[in-house]
Amino acid sequence: MGPTGGVIERVLTVSGDAAAVLTVLILALTGMKIVKPYEKGLIERLGKYQRTVDSGLTIIIPFLERMSKVDMREQVVDVPPQDVITKDNVVVEVDAVVYYEITDPVKTRYNVTSFYLAATKLAQTNLRNIVGDLDLDGALTSREVINTQLREILDEATDVWGTKVVRVEIQRIDPPPDVTEAMHRQMKAERDRRAIVTEAEGDKRAAILRSFSFSSPPRAMTWYTFKGGASSSTPGGLWKVMVRLLVVIGTQSGEVGATDSGSTA
Repeated sequence: MGPTGGVIERVLTVSGDAAAVLTVLILALTGMKIVKPYEKGLIERLGKYQRTVDSGLTIIIPFLERMSKVDMREQVVDVPPQDVITKDNVVVEVDAVVYYEITDPVKTRYNVTSFYLAATKLAQTNLRNIVGDLDLDGALTSREVINTQLREILDEATDVWGTKVVRVEIQRIDPPPDVTEAMHRQMKAERDRRAIVTEAEGDKRAAILRSFSFSSPPRAMTWYTFKGGASSSTPGGLWKVMVRLLVVIGTQSGEVGATDSGSTA
């Protein structure tokens, strides 16, 4: 073999070595997986669950093993608005949000196809049941009760999916427009009634004070002194003033009664 053949052979040898090194490097890079701090890695080998890895660098066997990641952070499910019939046959529109966190990534991965869709449907169904057992006033004033009951139901139901429902919040409970208008009229009427009652009480007290101011001093007005010798210059004088006022009222009532009796006679 001549010099040219030797050069070609050396080139082929070097190329083959380079290709082998490149292939090994590609396989090594393919088998290196990075798991973030808020994730868990589930490794499957030939379609069978093998192990769970924590955050950091993980090496898997290329083409034989596959890793899927599960986000362990707290997440939210937005429950779409829906019409619910209350116990007193009023249609209200209700929506909510559900906050949950994954406690077992294996169950979440293999026990439910789509946790978001499953949790949404489950929350809608149970929300209809809970609100349907309440009347309109109870539904509007019992948000905390509805939140607690819905959270307990969802937490128990989703335990097999490896999740924990942290909290549930009702966003809106909207009655129909005609019911809302009727409620506004009712509140306005109640405020007007309270204003009228307050004004009437004020007029009544003013009339009583005016009657005492313009009437002549009663004949039976008497000072009473409590045991202990209280005088007008001591704190006991306040009690004497109160007793005096009671005597005045009693005397005035007696005079009115006598006048009425004389008129009748």
